[in-house]
Amino acid sequence: MRTATDDSAGPATGPDRDSSAAIDELAATLAYCEPLLRSGGHLVVVARPRRHPDGSLVDLTTPLIAAGTAAGLAPADRCIALTAGLRGNRLVTRASLADRRATVRASAGGAPVALTAHHEVLVFQLVHDAELAAAAADTPLSTEHETATRSAVNGVDYPGSRRAA
Repeated sequence: MRTATDDSAGPATGPDRDSSAAIDELAATLAYCEPLLRSGGHLVVVARPRRHPDGSLVDLTTPLIAAGTAAGLAPADRCIALTAGLRGNRLVTRASLADRRATVRASAGGAPVALTAHHEVLVFQLVHDAELAAAAADTPLSTEHETATRSAVNGVDYPGSRRAA
C-alpha cells in the first residue's frame, strides 16, 4: 500500500523515499526483531527493485544483508519472487504505469532498460542457528558471523539470550 505524499518539511515516509533512509529504518526494525525470533525461525525481507534517476538499478541487497548482519542475523538464503505472469510460453511483466513510463524515458535517453520481473527475497536466521547448521554440514563459517554483535537501538541493548520461545 502506498502512503499519501506529505508536502510538509518532515521526512518522506512513502515507498519512493531515499533508499539509505529506508535501509536505516529497516536496520532498526531488524535489531528489534532479532530477540523475538525463536531458534529455527526465519526472518524474510522482500525488496522491490528501485532505479537511480539515470535508469540503473539500485543495489539494495548488499546494504540489506549488512543491516541483517549488524542486527545479529545471518543470511540463510537469497531468492527471487517472480512478479511476472506466464502467458503460454512467454513471461509478461506486471509493471505499473509509472515503471513503464520510467523505462520509456530511460530508453529514450539512450540507456536500454528492461522492466523488472521479480523482487529480491532475503532470508535471515539467528547467528547461532547458522553456526549449528554449518557445524552439522562440517563447513566453517566466516569469522564475520562468529563475532556478530548488535549495537544498541535507541540506547537500549537487546541481548541475544532474550528470545521468544
